[in-house]
Amino acid sequence: MRERGTDLSLILLVRSNRRSPRLLALSARGFLGGFVTPDNYLGFRLANDSFNLAQAHASVLRRLPI
Repeated sequence: MRERGTDLSLILLVRSNRRSPRLLALSARGFLGGFVTPDNYLGFRLANDSFNLAQAHASVLRRLPI
């Protein structure tokens, strides 16, 4: 069972972390990693045997807007 004071201390901790530029940069980097992962997956998928594209062609197709 949680005490009521721990909720307040958690809120204060999150607020103080939001003010830190280093932690904001670290959070942004983790958020942007979610966009890089599908891009890498698509490149490897296009270069796979099922599509059999050259690496140059796969990288051009990855840069096209969807």
